[in-house]
Amino acid sequence: HCPGLKPCSACSPRDCQFDSWGAWFVGGGCIGLHFRQRQVKVSNNECGQPCTGTRIQTRRHILSRCVENRTDCTFKPWSEWSDCDSPRDQASRSREVAQEASAQGEPCSGTTKETKSCNSHQRKMSCELSDWADWTACSTTCGEGRRARMRRITRGATSAGHACEATLKETKGCKVHTCPKRDCKVSD
Repeated sequence: HCPGLKPCSACSPRDCQFDSWGAWFVGGGCIGLHFRQRQVKVSNNECGQPCTGTRIQTRRHILSRCVENRTDCTFKPWSEWSDCDSPRDQASRSREVAQEASAQGEPCSGTTKETKSCNSHQRKMSCELSDWADWTACSTTCGEGRRARMRRITRGATSAGHACEATLKETKGCKVHTCPKRDCKVSD
């Protein structure tokens, strides 16, 4: 018995209880999760046990609109060859991209324009390329830079020969010794 305080009564424990789980719902956007939650149905008193466990649950759920399908680039068919006014002219044809590649798709490979000689008596010859030239010097004297090498078309395709579709220039990174550090000097 404590002077000045009301007498204590026996505590009848009331334990915490959760309500049932609510329905699953989308968290918004394309985060890939579903959520559900539950509320406290009965709060514990000073001598009761608190609730244990989570009030919110998540599970993986990816919405179909959030999935990007892999799409490779594709071309439309070639146009017809242009008309020739003389045997010395060049005929040309072209094609356009029908479908751009998605982020994970393969880009289009190949040319969008081709030319050929109008001289129908020329024999079929495919494009020829020169050997690669030597790599250029690094573009910087210290640190990281780029170097390149090139080749050229030594003979263009004739008639139904294969057109040049190979790359004519290649670049790669190069690293020269580390640049010297320079401290800042303040004048008087």
